[in-house]
Amino acid sequence: MLIHWKCFRFVTLLDIYQEQPVLLDCCLGEIVSRLLSYIDFLRENETKFSGLSSAAFQLLSHISKVRGYKSFLAFLPHEVSCALSVTYLERVLSSLEKAYENFHASYVLLLWMVILCKNPFDLNRFAPNAEDPLYTDRRIIRIAHSYLSRPVDKCHPVAALLLAVTACRAEACSTLLPSLVKNSAEVLQNSEEKSSNNVQLIGNLYLLVAVLKQGQRKDLLNLAPLILQSLNLAHQIEGTDFLVKKLVTKLVQRLGMVFLKPKVALWRYNRGNRVLSFNQSTGDCNADVVTGELDADEDYDIPQKELEFVMDVILKSLRDCDTAVRWSAAKGVGRVASRLPKNLAEDVVRSILASNFDEVSGHAAWHGGCLAIAELARRGYLTVDLLPDVIEVLKKALTYEEPQGRHALGANVRDAACYIAWALARAFRPLDLVHFMEDIATSLVCVALFDRETNVRRAASAAFQENVGRHGSFPNGIDVLTRIDFFAVSQRSRAYIDIACEVARFSPYAWPIVKHLLFKKIIHWDENLRLLAAESLCRLAQTQGSLIVDQISSAVIPLLNHKIPVCRQGGILALSGILFGLNAHGYRLDSLLLERTVLVPAESYSVCEKKRRIAGGALIRRAVNTFIHLMSSVIPLSLIPVRKIINKYIAEHWLKSVELNIVDENEDIRQNASVAASSFFSLFTKPEDAGKLALRVKQCYLPKLLNADTECFCQGIALLLSSLPANILLETCLSGKPLFEDITEARSNLDKLWAFGRQSCIEAMTKIALRVGVVRFPEPNALIDWWVSSVSKKDLLNAMDDYTISRQGDVGRFLRESSMRSLALVLPTLTDIELQRVKTNAAIYRIVQQSCEKIDAVRVCAADVMCSLLCSGMDHIVEREILFDVYLRNAPYDYKGDSALYRYDDWRLKSCFSRLAVLLTSSHYAYSALSGFVISAGGLTESTRRNAADAVFTVVAQYRDSEQFMEKFLHNISLIFVQHTYERRVVLPLLCFLDQLFNAQLLTCFEANPDSSSSLTKIVNFVVRVIRALRCPYPLLRSNAAEQLYECLAAECVLEDEMGRREKILDLLASTNWQVEDKEDVLFKISDSVAHLLNVS
Repeated sequence: MLIHWKCFRFVTLLDIYQEQPVLLDCCLGEIVSRLLSYIDFLRENETKFSGLSSAAFQLLSHISKVRGYKSFLAFLPHEVSCALSVTYLERVLSSLEKAYENFHASYVLLLWMVILCKNPFDLNRFAPNAEDPLYTDRRIIRIAHSYLSRPVDKCHPVAALLLAVTACRAEACSTLLPSLVKNSAEVLQNSEEKSSNNVQLIGNLYLLVAVLKQGQRKDLLNLAPLILQSLNLAHQIEGTDFLVKKLVTKLVQRLGMVFLKPKVALWRYNRGNRVLSFNQSTGDCNADVVTGELDADEDYDIPQKELEFVMDVILKSLRDCDTAVRWSAAKGVGRVASRLPKNLAEDVVRSILASNFDEVSGHAAWHGGCLAIAELARRGYLTVDLLPDVIEVLKKALTYEEPQGRHALGANVRDAACYIAWALARAFRPLDLVHFMEDIATSLVCVALFDRETNVRRAASAAFQENVGRHGSFPNGIDVLTRIDFFAVSQRSRAYIDIACEVARFSPYAWPIVKHLLFKKIIHWDENLRLLAAESLCRLAQTQGSLIVDQISSAVIPLLNHKIPVCRQGGILALSGILFGLNAHGYRLDSLLLERTVLVPAESYSVCEKKRRIAGGALIRRAVNTFIHLMSSVIPLSLIPVRKIINKYIAEHWLKSVELNIVDENEDIRQNASVAASSFFSLFTKPEDAGKLALRVKQCYLPKLLNADTECFCQGIALLLSSLPANILLETCLSGKPLFEDITEARSNLDKLWAFGRQSCIEAMTKIALRVGVVRFPEPNALIDWWVSSVSKKDLLNAMDDYTISRQGDVGRFLRESSMRSLALVLPTLTDIELQRVKTNAAIYRIVQQSCEKIDAVRVCAADVMCSLLCSGMDHIVEREILFDVYLRNAPYDYKGDSALYRYDDWRLKSCFSRLAVLLTSSHYAYSALSGFVISAGGLTESTRRNAADAVFTVVAQYRDSEQFMEKFLHNISLIFVQHTYERRVVLPLLCFLDQLFNAQLLTCFEANPDSSSSLTKIVNFVVRVIRALRCPYPLLRSNAAEQLYECLAAECVLEDEMGRREKILDLLASTNWQVEDKEDVLFKISDSVAHLLNVS
């Protein structure tokens, strides 16, 4: 177990370096050496590695995975002393032959043999007595070939690599290589199943790919036609699976490299220096660019048929659905193009530009084409003449998206387009790109700021940095780069709202940014991007108002009545954001534009009303909420005749839209509608307007609240009432009985499960009280009377006893939390006299109980509220000092009004029960605390139950000898049972708590003098009455009494010395016929015997 734990910890730590494995190089050699020291090679009679060796192989295999096998090979022993040691190589080879079933050992030993076989020494010396001079080579090939026949795993490519390295050695390439290739070619040609399930096919594909990579062209040139002839599955590559397609693509491109003569093309664009200062020192005039001269050897015969086959497969693979296949094909295009004449290479590029980037090509073709162009540019095989076409493709690819239902594909295309921009910066001189610099710069800035994916924004930032560093001709390059660096663009909201405004201050980027937002992002399929785009336009309107205003009529207004909900929502959000930003900057808005704007809610109302359960309707409702919220502070009152509430086109639909959205089933829409209502109602400032709104509240909103048929309707109307101005609240909601009394008391079976509805009412009560309380009115007692009436009638106190259970669990806890927060906000605002009327201590008792219960969030809320009340200066709290000690003085951090300073360090932990248990010693809070502890200690969660019980029993143990304390403690328990007799929620935990209490043996003070217990006297009296029932003249009563007494005694646990007496009693009760008549004397004697044995005579 210790080895497994250490292996797991090592693997976990190593995985941290997955993104930057090069950081391991400084210590990798030491790690590999130490792990190799734990490996014991297998001896002749052994077939399995030891546990220590297997663990070392597992860790070495994981190092190879993280760092890459090519880098890992260099750390394996391959020195001359190892290579010349016959025993060393023999031990590795023998272990490899026996390690077939150990996956990690096989993988590491195969890699070990690869590095050993790369030594230039002749392997014949390892078998000096063998008749076959190639005995060792054949043995290695036989062992490695066996691994290609096992199910496909990561040992296959390594085994194929070992075969290729061995067969391509100087002494074996003339004899072993041809037979190896011919056998593999035959397997490929005769394979019927073209999938990765065909182990033979996959193994031989791996082998041929490795051979074509390791072998020399002169050795492979005669074998290449045979391999090409066997590739009959290359034309069926679309129908195969990922692994086959990838291997066939690699095989075909390497065949092309064999057919084409290796040379360096003089037409290649040669501007590659890793040192930037050297590029600058040589100057543009000294760049080695050859455009007209051809290599003297360029006229050699090119195998047209073979080349056509190779390019056909590679270009088809560029459009494949698998990314790895497209990436392999893109690298193949670059490699093959490096050996082609200029005219043929340009034909390849033009073919890619023509076939991969049309409108009907899918995202896979675009991605493959971008990768291919980037590879050609990086290698210098993209000519200057093709730059205009490439730049045009680049600009389209940077914003490419392929709609797929409610989503879109194309993030990989945009990422590959950034790769093109990065490659162009490294490949071309500034003079060649001077006409395209501004287009590339603005396109990269828009992608770095506004792309949906973080990795694409970072890729665009990296490409921009590369261009600035290598060319230095981007407009305001350094200033912009410092704002859109790799880390700054990681947070999408900051890129949209803050960085975009900073970059837009540079004139070359202002219009591209605004244009991109208006024509791309406000109609984007992702709603979050539409919201961010609208907010960004709002910020930009304050600095780039003239640019944006000119585009409203052409880009935004047509979207307001668009048939597609996404576009319509984007238009409404953009228009409201732009106008709000312009108004905030003091820009004078055109009256015709405002008159068109005020019609938006009227035009959208029908969509919101008819499509309430459709996603498109939800989009428009959210947009209308934002529109009303922002436009209420922009549009003049003269354009919204609030005095004419009946107006069908303007004011009525603004109000109806608010009323419709605020009762929506979606919580976010309701909350946004509440914000919109607050802004819209602020327009009703004149007395006649406020009077009409007050009349609507009385005649419409209040009856709807009390007669709601759905919970969301109840929540919405409560939110609407809490959004009303203070003067209207005083006139409507604060008259008569408390407004929300009927709702909070759950008046019917229909709404008794509406915990969230009652929560909304409690929150609305709080908002109303605080809103009206901060305004000075001629009759300020109206607020006080209403609030005190609400609390004194126990609306809030009863809410803290709400334990409604639904399919969502204890939903009543949300109501309890809301009521506690409400008390914390409102109670400190009342005077001393009002606090006495409110019965403050009753609320404190409830809060103490909630702070001791089992739900972490409720405890946190109760502790937060208690701390707030204690720090508010309220003097009408009994035993304030003990509460202060429990909730504040012993806190890990001093309370400063922010509960986040301590809540997660204490109140969410079960250790908080030890602090709260001190309240059990209080004369006022003992019952409340015990009520909460009973729920916690008798709950189902093991940790909560154990910690709560331990905390209670620790305090009780300190007073176990105090009969007064114990009597009060037990009295509180009995009181809890009496008050909650029919509540399963309390009775079951209480019984569980009593079981723990009795097992803890804390009632010793009563055991010392049992006769003093009045309860024991009552039990004895009851037993006497049962004995008397055995003597009564009614047979049925005697029989029932004997039966009940028998069951009671049989179930009782007694000491060993009492067992004999109990057996006698049970025999008397069971053997006597208690229903017999005319034998009262006998039954009287038997009952006397039972009484004597029970010692109650």
